[in-house]
Amino acid sequence: MSVAPIVGTILLAVTAFAATNVDDILILVSFFADHTYRPREVLSGQYLGMVTLIVASLLGALGAALIPRAWLRLLGLVPIAIGAYRLWQQLHDKNGENADPRARPSRTALNRMLSVGIVTIANGGDNIGIYTPLFSVQSPLERTTVVCVFMIMTTIWCSLAHWLVSHKSFGAPIRQYGHRIAPFVLIALGALILHGI
Repeated sequence: MSVAPIVGTILLAVTAFAATNVDDILILVSFFADHTYRPREVLSGQYLGMVTLIVASLLGALGAALIPRAWLRLLGLVPIAIGAYRLWQQLHDKNGENADPRARPSRTALNRMLSVGIVTIANGGDNIGIYTPLFSVQSPLERTTVVCVFMIMTTIWCSLAHWLVSHKSFGAPIRQYGHRIAPFVLIALGALILHGI
């Protein structure tokens, strides 16, 4: 494979990733703004979700049976459930806003990482729908290139979301209100997935 096709494959991968993950920026911002989640948990969860979506797409491209697209919409129930639970926690928090939510024994680092990963997977129906045909027409080298670009783009996406939350000008309002808005973002995301975006 010469340089020109490699560049073309990289550009195609960047475009495919950006087109299917625009909404992930808002979701990642809400997770980074929530003091319940440590940055490494959000990053690990996002990688877990993306790797799962990529593996499912590769299996689909190789001819394995995929979950019917209509069933993928049911994954919208996951962010709705997580959002509703987080909203319930906010409404019934007896410790007040000054308590450190990471000190709560009911939520482990693994649980928080899995929450991010599950939301990423639930939001990934369009990813599978686009990545599967993309992988199905590519050579093994092209697939490897695309997967590497997707991993790099995942890091860039997480870095951008963390930068937005940490920014000295608008990071403070995001951190102050982000955890309050996050449940509504997740519920809205779930509703959109159920509707079939």
